[in-house]
Amino acid sequence: MYRPILFLLTFALVAASCGGGDDVVTDETTLVTTTTRPTSTSTVTTATLAPTTTQAGPAVLWPLTGLEVEAGVVQNGQEVLIAKFSNAPKARPQQGLSEADILMEVPVEGGVLRILAVFHSSIPETIGPLRSAREVDPKLIEPFDSFFVSSGGQPTVLSKVRQVATVVSDGSGPGFFRESGRSAPYNLFLQTEEIFGLAELSTEPEFPLVFDSAVPDGDRALTVEIDISSFATTNYRYSSSDDGYLRFNGEAPHETVDGEQLVAQNVVAIFAERISTGRFDGAGAPVPDYDVIGSGTAFVFRDGVAIQGVWERGQSSDFFRLFDANGDVIPLRPGQTWFEIVPTDRTVDWQ
Repeated sequence: MYRPILFLLTFALVAASCGGGDDVVTDETTLVTTTTRPTSTSTVTTATLAPTTTQAGPAVLWPLTGLEVEAGVVQNGQEVLIAKFSNAPKARPQQGLSEADILMEVPVEGGVLRILAVFHSSIPETIGPLRSAREVDPKLIEPFDSFFVSSGGQPTVLSKVRQVATVVSDGSGPGFFRESGRSAPYNLFLQTEEIFGLAELSTEPEFPLVFDSAVPDGDRALTVEIDISSFATTNYRYSSSDDGYLRFNGEAPHETVDGEQLVAQNVVAIFAERISTGRFDGAGAPVPDYDVIGSGTAFVFRDGVAIQGVWERGQSSDFFRLFDANGDVIPLRPGQTWFEIVPTDRTVDWQ
């Protein structure tokens, strides 16, 4: 079992790399904290939100997945859409998650999970169910200069969201509808074609995402258990035939409305300090925020292996940078990536 040790960006490994669970293959790792920021020896390749041609060849890649753009579908300056989903049991199955480039799962009040889905290379016709914004959302979505849709939120939260994204609606504008057969508030959906063209995005931000199909060195990690909150556990199980990690809510397969199980090519556990907002929900549970600026412990799971490292964000306009024990950038496998925002008092295990 791993409990995070917060440290700055340089650290030394003084034992074999760590794992989780009683049957883990390797011994536990001890991390030595230092006060020196690491210098990465790798060049960080950045990409704008328009598909770009790589230096190695003529292939045109989507910058948030590293996947090749199919001939005839290149759209320079394609907008980014970020949607706030519920992942409460009553909200499942969701529609649209399998088409997202990046997903960020965060525990909110009561330990219930919410998901920020980032759509760029593929934007579904219909998405939902949508839920309300929370304090951490502006800090997570700012790098994308995106359109943002949700079911609303506290005025102070939405005010901060509007400073970093184009808020299309609070859930009552064109394209929103309530799906019959689902109970409120887990029945709000959006037809996305109704929202584009409402505003122009101001910039094409750059992202420090590095993709490489070559399998890196790491611990064996065929199963990953993220004890993300007192209410929920998120599990992943590697399947070579599915080319990634099958996703589970607890022990239940996380499926789409079509009955297909979600598959992640990358799972990134971002340990972050919980911050009090001073707000409480109707049941008296505190509404949390998270410190996602600065640095902290991170784990990257891909291709059935775990790479231990750190995350870094110098400011909220930056996206997460991921470094290994040597200060080198950790490459992601081309495909979909789930970022799990894990409170520092929770754990991640793997085998």
